[in-house]
Amino acid sequence: MKFDLVTPVKQLASFDAELVVVPGAEGEFGVLENHAPLISTLKPGKIHVRTKSGETHDFAVAYGFADVAGDHVTVLAEGAHAKADIDYKAVDAELKESRKEIAGLYANKADMLDIQNAEKKQAILEAKLLVAEKPLI
Repeated sequence: MKFDLVTPVKQLASFDAELVVVPGAEGEFGVLENHAPLISTLKPGKIHVRTKSGETHDFAVAYGFADVAGDHVTVLAEGAHAKADIDYKAVDAELKESRKEIAGLYANKADMLDIQNAEKKQAILEAKLLVAEKPLI
């Protein structure tokens, strides 16, 4: 089956896949050949792809949609990052700052829209951290 990962900026990935695992808004789901057609919204999380040759590829994705039709899985994401492009230490530091920001927003009784936007950013950072490899040192 064909797998495509597309953002508003570019096509991030295109593989002949054996298995695709997607973070659907209602829960994670896996797609194999001859899967029933479906469309699902995405939550921030990890997409895991195993190619027919056995290689694996992981991506952090933000919100968007997954479309499974025939022998094709297409993910249209607001944002996505390949595992190799994620700097664990930088994302970890940014996530810590994000948590402080959210705590401050709640403490100051900020506008709910500001809190929701900060929480959305935090969820995306958590997805990136999930995909990134923690350095050994």
